[in-house]
Amino acid sequence: MCRHGDTKDLRVLIPAHLSHTGADRWDTKAIDSCLADIVEALNAAKLYTLTSCCGHGRGRGEIVLHDGRMLVIEQTRQCKRCSDFYALIGRDDRSEYCRKCWQGHFKST
Repeated sequence: MCRHGDTKDLRVLIPAHLSHTGADRWDTKAIDSCLADIVEALNAAKLYTLTSCCGHGRGRGEIVLHDGRMLVIEQTRQCKRCSDFYALIGRDDRSEYCRKCWQGHFKST
């Protein structure tokens, strides 16, 4: 996740319903730098993006496509016990174990 304001300029498709011209048009917009490569690849594949935000370490990130689908960007960590990757839920960044290992830890004590 990048800091707020850490952006890369990309040319993106502005759909007609959001365009001041009333027609689809291309424009340069500031995209969060940690998502810029993903947004660029999606647009190159004609999966045009509507909005994106990485969450800046305060929550989940999202990339919304023109067709209404949403890609969710979750921050992950690797469990110290089983080495599985798990998503951080909410703002609790202190956990060092996945839910399975955390629950197992308390059951065995």
